[in-house]
Amino acid sequence: MKLNLCRAAFLSSASALIIATPAYAQSEGTPPSADASAADKTDATTAGTGSDTTIYVTGSRTVKDGTRAPTPVTVVTSEELLARAPNNIADALNQLPQFVGSQGASQGGGAFTNTARVASFLNLRNLGSQRVLLLLNGMRLPPTSATGQVDTDTLPQALVSRVDVVTGGASAVYGSDALSGVINYVLDTKFTGLKLSGQIGISQAGDLPSRKISIAAGKSFFEGRAHVIASFDYFKQGGIVNADREAGNADWWMGGNGTAANPFTTYRPGLSRTAPASVRISGGPLNNMFFDIGGVLRPYNFGIDRGNPSNQEGGDGGQIHKTRQHAIVPVETYQGFFRGSYDLTPGITAYVQAGYAKTKNGPFGSWRNIWTAGSASNGLFIISGNAFLRPEVQAQMDTLGVTRFTFSRGNNPDDPRVPAGGLEIPTITNVMGTESKRFTAGFEGALGDGWEWDVGYSYGWSEFKATINEPFMPRVVAALDAVRNPATGAIVCRVTLTAPTLWPGCQPLNVMGLGASSQASLDYIAGIMRWSVLNKMHIGAVNLKGSPFSLGAGPVTVAVGAEYREQTLDQLSNGDPAIPTFITGLDPRGVPPLLRNWSVNNVGQTHGAVTVKEFYGEVAVPLLADKALFNSLDLNGAARYTNYSTSGGVVTWKAGLIWSPFQDLRLRGTWSVDIRAPSLSELFAGTQSGQQITTDPRTGLTGVISSLSGGNAGLVPEKGDTKVLGFIYQPSWLPGASLSVDRYSITIDDQIATPSPIVNLADCEASNGTSPACDLIQRPLPFSNRTPANFPTALFTFPVNIARLKQEGFDIEASYRFEALGGTLTLRGLMAITTKRQTQLSASSPIRDEAGFAIFPKVRGSVSVNYQNETFGLFLQTRATGKYRRAPFENAEFYRDHAFGPNKWYTDMTITYALGVGKKSEWFLTVNNLLDVEPPILATFTGTQFPTNPDIYDIKGRFFTTGLRFRF
Repeated sequence: MKLNLCRAAFLSSASALIIATPAYAQSEGTPPSADASAADKTDATTAGTGSDTTIYVTGSRTVKDGTRAPTPVTVVTSEELLARAPNNIADALNQLPQFVGSQGASQGGGAFTNTARVASFLNLRNLGSQRVLLLLNGMRLPPTSATGQVDTDTLPQALVSRVDVVTGGASAVYGSDALSGVINYVLDTKFTGLKLSGQIGISQAGDLPSRKISIAAGKSFFEGRAHVIASFDYFKQGGIVNADREAGNADWWMGGNGTAANPFTTYRPGLSRTAPASVRISGGPLNNMFFDIGGVLRPYNFGIDRGNPSNQEGGDGGQIHKTRQHAIVPVETYQGFFRGSYDLTPGITAYVQAGYAKTKNGPFGSWRNIWTAGSASNGLFIISGNAFLRPEVQAQMDTLGVTRFTFSRGNNPDDPRVPAGGLEIPTITNVMGTESKRFTAGFEGALGDGWEWDVGYSYGWSEFKATINEPFMPRVVAALDAVRNPATGAIVCRVTLTAPTLWPGCQPLNVMGLGASSQASLDYIAGIMRWSVLNKMHIGAVNLKGSPFSLGAGPVTVAVGAEYREQTLDQLSNGDPAIPTFITGLDPRGVPPLLRNWSVNNVGQTHGAVTVKEFYGEVAVPLLADKALFNSLDLNGAARYTNYSTSGGVVTWKAGLIWSPFQDLRLRGTWSVDIRAPSLSELFAGTQSGQQITTDPRTGLTGVISSLSGGNAGLVPEKGDTKVLGFIYQPSWLPGASLSVDRYSITIDDQIATPSPIVNLADCEASNGTSPACDLIQRPLPFSNRTPANFPTALFTFPVNIARLKQEGFDIEASYRFEALGGTLTLRGLMAITTKRQTQLSASSPIRDEAGFAIFPKVRGSVSVNYQNETFGLFLQTRATGKYRRAPFENAEFYRDHAFGPNKWYTDMTITYALGVGKKSEWFLTVNNLLDVEPPILATFTGTQFPTNPDIYDIKGRFFTTGLRFRF
């Protein structure tokens, strides 16, 4: 009776902690209890995944038990990952509240074609996916992107035993880039037997079909001295286009400018003013005249003014491609893995492993063609004498002395205003994907007296490729310059008469009127923009761990090691803005000042290499044990020296203390200095040139200034200062229960940022010429000169170590595992609380607190219940997104409506039923978003994306996945 009362008391207090505020739930975590960890490992074994207890990532190389490590750790077993989201591990991890701002195709939001948006990049605390170190069985993985991240869709899935998430700086222990934490995929390297699984899924709306097949096998040979494992995973999921869902088919837009007099207002149906349905003349005597169907010229209908120059309601504005633009892109992945090990002696084991993965996203639509007047690169012209101009329009131009005009125009093949049989310029479509190969070989062993060592080599190769179908702009310029052939009277391209060998096959293009283009002209201007990123990395590492001596409180454990890395990056593109665009033979009257090959995608080329040498040491010292108020007192410290060939040496360190005043309670704290190295793209991106119209605050003049962008070889690593203080309570009077609370503070100095030229001009002026931003502005005279002669000659937008970020908050985890109803019941609650998130673009810029603003909810969390007996299992969880104000900074903007991103509760359920086949086989059914909670309407100014925040809210709706798993 006493135990039941104690259990009830703990459950009551834990429940109050987990669900005290109905609007929110809990987040982030620390390591589960030792009992819970052991239970998780037991579960993993019985489920057929096994558990390799030799690989731990606890924030320490000297401490295996995460509950006794000074750095918080969240451990998620393969069973819980599959119960949360059976499609892939990244989806499951992103349901944990400590993951904010991750990227991935399954999260929706579409994809911008000049970025690898569709890859799965995990992000801890929204500090940036490039600030997380991703490991596979404790070993660093080579990047798959130009910016240094690893696409988790390229990692093996079938053999994952668990994922360890270190939610604190760990650079001194694991190396650079572990600034916000470490994510370690732990494979079951001792798996024996055969596992097969197959599943299918579909949304309640009937879209987003998916299927997945997984195979894993393992076997020992030569009396157990040799062991091999292998796995194969295949996954395919369809996409969602905006028009498939009611919210995405409604033309939601936002108007206003965010002032008290003109607040932001959400409305529909909205249309684009910057990309009107047909040609709208900009400037000159014919300003704001519009070419209607048949090329008839009339005044442009601005519709209802919603207070924003980029959009309008009704009128001649352009529609978005609702039926062709994807909210969630199609994805297909293949993953293969092999590992073999052999015990050379009782104390030495040799191993090799290899992995291959291929991902494909698309084809998908993500953008429309926009030709905007005033743009130096794609502000196109119609020249007087164009053969498609109606006679009365040409006469009007002659009367007004108009020799050419620039225009704005969008395109929408599905616009209902397009006449039957009319043709519009197609939507931009994309196919992206990554292919990766990894090879690892090494030796590991024991020297006796508890000493362990390992030495290994790893090689990684990955190539990201993007193929984008969009108009080739030089051909567009040639095709727009349409004239009549004097000999035949037929409408032809001018270059057909003047430079036919330079522009063979040119077909005249008519854009003056909806649906006025011919198929031949559309075929002629169609092009394929390609860019790719090739990453290669060689890693050699050696580690030694053991206990050289003991103190009165226990053995002292030390770990030392070294690592050497070589990394190269080659980014190639047929749309590099640094390469002059071929315009020979074109009439200069029709060529924009800085014409580029592609109107939307112009990706520069990058070539770079870096070598890294690292040396580290770590020590765990038991100071006291079995004393009054000191059941244990342990000190943990680590230091690492890292030398980059690009920026020299840097030292990182960590100091941690664990104090247990009595057996049930452990208090812990760490202080660490961590780093994130600049990516090779940030260092070596090729220089690109452009022009922009800018007002200079120093001279007061407005004019066109040359702009240069690219990499910055002078970048140094970002430095993070992380402090964590917390406790773990595991009551002996309630076995299986655990509660952990940690407060963290992370400050990132020398943060790499790329301020815009306008921000640099303002920052330099505000600092009276002392800000580092002034170095990015080239003037002919000293800064003190305010005359027109000192107008800038060039602006630079290179990445610089100029920004600063400080974030503080709490991570809370409560769990309780006990026997009930003939089985095992596990309750778990996670909460992440962000109390401060301050950003500063430069030393002279204002400090802005983003906590609770601009997609940074202050509170996120989840609560789960997991019941399992011999034949039946039930997993239920509810997770809260948290509420945030949409304004980017406090008191920055006014909203008339939809001022907040509201808190949404999502419930997920998984049911399993044992089939009695083989060692363990089961049927399962997972329903994500069980209650079919709809995302809030959060429109944007451009109206180009699904009208919500896909990084936070679910746009799939209720989603069903069912399948079978077998183990033999």
